[in-house]
Amino acid sequence: MKQQAVLRTREVTRGPVRVELTSSVTGMHMHTPDEHGYLVEIPVGRMMRVVDRRHEVEVLPGRAVVVEPSVDAFVDSPDRGRVVAVEVGQGALSDMLEALLGRTVRHPVHPAEAPQVPDRTWLSTVRRIAADEADVPPIGRPAIEQKLLVRLLLSLDHPDREALAATVPNWGPHVIRRCLDYLEAFPGEQLTVSGLAAEAGLSVRALHECWIRHREMPLTADVARIRLAGTHADLEFYRPGETTVDAIATAWGFQPSLFPAVYELHYGCPPEQTLRGPAFA
Repeated sequence: MKQQAVLRTREVTRGPVRVELTSSVTGMHMHTPDEHGYLVEIPVGRMMRVVDRRHEVEVLPGRAVVVEPSVDAFVDSPDRGRVVAVEVGQGALSDMLEALLGRTVRHPVHPAEAPQVPDRTWLSTVRRIAADEADVPPIGRPAIEQKLLVRLLLSLDHPDREALAATVPNWGPHVIRRCLDYLEAFPGEQLTVSGLAAEAGLSVRALHECWIRHREMPLTADVARIRLAGTHADLEFYRPGETTVDAIATAWGFQPSLFPAVYELHYGCPPEQTLRGPAFA
């Protein structure tokens, strides 16, 4: 019989991509993903052992293992080891695959035989999210979830992996102009890349490539620019005592700890100065 672990778990994100940071007191952690989701286990600092009905895998720090839905997995980590667990909804992963390909996918995403190693960009993003004690601002959660879904699909070996690497048709600048108009009209919405691609009638990959070709910058850079302008307008509108710099930064999807440096780099003064008004310049 497997020993029941004594765990301290902190849920970092919620939704179709759920990130949890688990500190194991006894050194053992057991997780049974439900039939609707995948589980990615990432050791922090120490090696761990993952056993399911088909595999027994030793996973080193900096690597990960993907457990498919409906598989009872047992994770054995060293005493007081730490594990980042990422639960990925099967439906969300399939929907993102369809958005990337621009066509219907009639079968669920089935990664090849374990173990698999998501790329370092994906792993570092997950670890950064897990290490951040502050909650992700609500406006930014959909974008982070979609980023994790996209990077996972691009780094795993699955039947549609080659199709994701195929070239996509390019489109004229009028499509990008329409998307920019939409972004500027609804800057405070929880916009996602897949939602914007659907608005443009393109796949996610086609939208990304067209954006870089015609704007010479990533889509995310334009989104950040538009939302930064939103923070500037709010800082000028409100008076001290009516709101705070942190509240405005969070409302527009920026991490409060990073926002002042980004704002000052763009506007040449700290956000506190803008909130207090020109008399304090």
